[in-house]
Amino acid sequence: MKRKSTLFWLAVALGCAVAGSVGAWVKYKQPNLLLVWKPFILTQHQFDYELEFVKRGLVGEIFRLAGVPRTAAAVSIFSWAVLSLLALAIVRFHRRFSSMPDFGILSGPAIWLWATLLCPGTFLQAGGDLGRLDPVQLLLEITLLLTAMAAGWRWSVVATVITLVGVATHELFLLAQLPFVLGVHLFLGWHQPARRKELWTRGVMIAGAAAIAAGVIAAYGRMDTMPAKDYMAFLQDHRGMPQPSEEGIAVLYNSLGANIHYAWQQLANKAPWRIPWVAVVMLAYLAIGLAAVRWEKRSMLLIAAGAIGPLLLLFLAYDYGRWFSFATINVLLAVSVCQQNNDVAVNWKPLRWTWGFALLGPFGVTIGFPWW
Repeated sequence: MKRKSTLFWLAVALGCAVAGSVGAWVKYKQPNLLLVWKPFILTQHQFDYELEFVKRGLVGEIFRLAGVPRTAAAVSIFSWAVLSLLALAIVRFHRRFSSMPDFGILSGPAIWLWATLLCPGTFLQAGGDLGRLDPVQLLLEITLLLTAMAAGWRWSVVATVITLVGVATHELFLLAQLPFVLGVHLFLGWHQPARRKELWTRGVMIAGAAAIAAGVIAAYGRMDTMPAKDYMAFLQDHRGMPQPSEEGIAVLYNSLGANIHYAWQQLANKAPWRIPWVAVVMLAYLAIGLAAVRWEKRSMLLIAAGAIGPLLLLFLAYDYGRWFSFATINVLLAVSVCQQNNDVAVNWKPLRWTWGFALLGPFGVTIGFPWW
């Protein structure tokens, strides 16, 4: 019974992802439904540590060490595998934080799972923007949350390693995921006095690992052995990429200030009017989340930590929908954490209409990037 239920939720999640890919396929008239279709995305998978250490190079290094050519087909297969693992992790997460391990598809915890999977900013958007590293970051985030429920100091070591991997995968893991993860450790320590020392110490270890990784990336993560034009030629000749993305390569060379300046230029030129519409969806989930935890103060602090961290990235990058999406997902996950504590009585009634957000379509109003 449990296996059939897991397969059902996996089918729901991947069905949403396929719908997102179909939307992108139709909109951009791509020749193949399941292939990565943005040069920017494919270019970033070429980053690795062959020439020198660079930020966002970990996934590409895994490809290189495995001897797998980073073609659109290979990146697509990798991306769909990550989406499948993410779907399984989300189901496991909700079950782990539920007092009803074998809850039915219409029970209270299951309604929250419906809201997570059908949110336009989760699998619909991931399928529509196939190939981005966002699902990898979310998978690592949920893994960190699951380890928070595991007793034993060895899990502190595991959490530290996962944090290093997360920051090495994409440096924006520092704001999009880590504040919420640290908030969960603090929250669970409040509610579980017997594990307080372990949980809070683990939180300090996670924060320390993130600081070390961020320092290494800031000091050594930019390409400095060859000019950008030479690196583009390297990708074309050595990796067989016909048209590497200049924007994708720029992240290896630009400073933080240059990226912020570029981001605000792009945002001013490409439909900033969409931001309020994206914010409406995020605020709707935020209001529902706060209502679901019955305004319990510590739960509200946890939900706020999950929402605010990703939104700070609005000042750094113009692909604003990603940050609203991360914030919305964190709100949903935060309520799941709150729900497993006896001190927090979660009210499932506000969730009854969240399925309606799925009607917003594969891209909905959480349009992640101004060129959509």
